Amino acid sequence: MTESIAEQNRAIPISSGKMVRFAANMPLEIALQCTDGVRIEGRYGDRVKYTLMDDRTMYVDPFVADRIKELAIQPGELFQICKRQAKIGNRKTIYWGGRTIRRAEPTRAGST
Repeated sequence: MTESIAEQNRAIPISSGKMVRFAANMPLEIALQCTDGVRIEGRYGDRVKYTLMDDRTMYVDPFVADRIKELAIQPGELFQICKRQAKIGNRKTIYWGGRTIRRAEPTRAGST
């Protein structure tokens, strides 16, 4: 049986449904399997890789990983991440600000 290079290396294809894609300015609620991320060196700078409770994988900037540690997010705890996009002049830029990562709001019983 022949395996592709990605399968041999256990790489996740870019088009895979198992990798989280962050849409700009749209909060995404997730939960980590483990609080320890793996630092990955990449072509466009370092990233930190996390596995989520639903077996998806996410890659985030080191700032996001630091913020997850600061908030002491625990495995299985829901929290929100929002990749921010702003327009500066004619350029669009992506950034991860302080309110980018926060604990999920608890839902209230009986509220609509």
